[in-house]
Amino acid sequence: MRSFQSSWQIKYQNFNLGSWVSSQRFKRDKLDLKRIQLLESLPQWSWNPIEDQWNEGFEYLTKYVEEYDHARVPNKFKYENYSLGTWVGGQRHTRDYLDLEKIKMLDPYHNGLGMSLKTSGMKDLNI
Repeated sequence: MRSFQSSWQIKYQNFNLGSWVSSQRFKRDKLDLKRIQLLESLPQWSWNPIEDQWNEGFEYLTKYVEEYDHARVPNKFKYENYSLGTWVGGQRHTRDYLDLEKIKMLDPYHNGLGMSLKTSGMKDLNI
């Protein structure tokens, strides 16, 4: 069984690939166009994988709601082999740190998610 490691720790043939990829993302604005195009030509390349993962979870939540007519996803529920229950739990856990755009996207589901969309110093959003 492979132990968990952060993506920046990944090595390929003794090269710190994860660290290199992370630095490319960080200095995107300083890369020349050719390098940007090379990176973007890679299958599944992403400039912001964390944002992509969040959007993927939201996409599955939307599908779930369309199918079940509610957003009360059980904790360990898998939807189309995606750990949707874990993702929803993560949104409940980090709700005080979500940016306004994500809060607006989740607002229609907040009652079903079992969470108030109050954030530090903000009133409930009725968007």
